[in-house]
Amino acid sequence: MTDWTGRTATEIAAAVRTGETTAGQVVAGHLDRIAKLNGELGAFIRVRAAEAASEAKAVGQRADLAELPLAGVPVAVKDAVPVAGEPMRAGSAALPDAPQAEDHRLQRQLKALVGGFEAEGLIEPDGVGTALV
Repeated sequence: MTDWTGRTATEIAAAVRTGETTAGQVVAGHLDRIAKLNGELGAFIRVRAAEAASEAKAVGQRADLAELPLAGVPVAVKDAVPVAGEPMRAGSAALPDAPQAEDHRLQRQLKALVGGFEAEGLIEPDGVGTALV
C-alpha cells in the first residue's frame, strides 16, 4: 500500500477520484501516523478514528466522487471550530465540554469539498494550526 501521508491535497484527491487509492486507505495511513506520533507531539486532543473510517468509506460510495475537489483529503479541524456533536473547548479546560449543536460554516464547506466526511474525523488542538501529521 502506498503511503499517502505527506502527499499534497492535489495528489491525494486525484488518486481517490481515479481509484488509485481509496479515502479509506488514505484515512488509515493518516490515523496510523497520528497513533505513532501523537504521544510525543501532542498535536491532537481528540481523534475520531472509528467515525473517520466510516465516513471515508462513505466517500468512496458517492456517485459524484469524480467531481469532489478534495475527495478523500484528510483535514484536521481546530478545537475552536464548532463541529456538530463534538465539544469545542478552544484548548481550554475552563470551557464546557458540551457537544456543539451544529457545524460552523467552515466545517460545512469542508464537508462539501472533501466528500462529506468530517474533515477526516480529526479534531486538532489548541491553536497549533498545522495540517495533518
